[in-house]
Amino acid sequence: MTSYNLSSGAIAAPGLNDGNLTTDVDLNNGADDGASKYEAAGVIWSSMQTLNTVKFINGSTADGHGMFATDLRLLALGSNGVSWTSVTTWTLLPAYPYTSSAAGQTYTFSGDPISAKGFRVVGKVNIAGNTAKHARITEVQAFANSASPTSTPAPTSTPTATPAATNTPTATPTATPTSGGNLAPGGTASRWYAMSSAISNSSKLTANALNDGNTSVDVNLASANETTANVYEGAGVVWTSNTTIGTVKFINGSYDGNGIFAANLQLQQTIDGSTWTAVTTWTLSPTYSYTNTAAGVTYTFTGTPISARGFRVAGQVNISGNTSKRARITEVQAFAN
Repeated sequence: MTSYNLSSGAIAAPGLNDGNLTTDVDLNNGADDGASKYEAAGVIWSSMQTLNTVKFINGSTADGHGMFATDLRLLALGSNGVSWTSVTTWTLLPAYPYTSSAAGQTYTFSGDPISAKGFRVVGKVNIAGNTAKHARITEVQAFANSASPTSTPAPTSTPTATPAATNTPTATPTATPTSGGNLAPGGTASRWYAMSSAISNSSKLTANALNDGNTSVDVNLASANETTANVYEGAGVVWTSNTTIGTVKFINGSYDGNGIFAANLQLQQTIDGSTWTAVTTWTLSPTYSYTNTAAGVTYTFTGTPISARGFRVAGQVNISGNTSKRARITEVQAFAN
């Protein structure tokens, strides 16, 4: 697109709202776009919807492409189903870097509720000084005031901008484990708090919201701020039998002085459902910041697949020099590869 608000040339892309958070969608079908062109991804409904949050998960940037290069913005579609306008009153968290570090991160636009027939994210690619000649997005999600996905309207034609993808949003993303999909919903999710060591299994509570597919609601790992210094908190999933996993992701929750891990974040596995050991051979991307910039970011542990009963992320809170006295996680996801 030569302009961010064009309405022609849409290509339907059901992979953008099917709940599969591991498969990228190339916005230009994998081909390099022209110089200083815009690409977009979004959803259109058959009737007006009132929303206050739109999220997208950036795809892979491993080949130098995959991220937007500049001028990322959110657009709303008017009732005529043709006119796109910028949503200038909402905020974006975290800030978009326009670099390869955007890969795998969840970006959240939010603000006062707006009624629109559709929403899309759009940005420019193939500009001087940036390697990305086409963008990738894994999933687009939209939420109403209740912070849960909007109800599923009937499918409609999709006159959105090239190659903005549109289709009908499902009621909740990531529901049923499928081959190559998120396996976390097949297990029991729990949170741990006030642990005196990283591998403790004490103070464990079931936390179904950690693997229910709702990526907009935070789970506080401790019900109140930790009062003991240097304790560990954790969040994870345990299955009824060993499951082979090669990727574990978690979405960090919001930040208000609390909400982040303060030190020593690690991934752990359990073979018997209660004894935890650190997974030291996998890598984490992006690097965890231990600051407010962790809010809303999707962090990905990957490595050679491991067969285990469960996986969790754990880290310290309430340490000297960091304000965070408890952590928050929005969702934990696990994939075979």
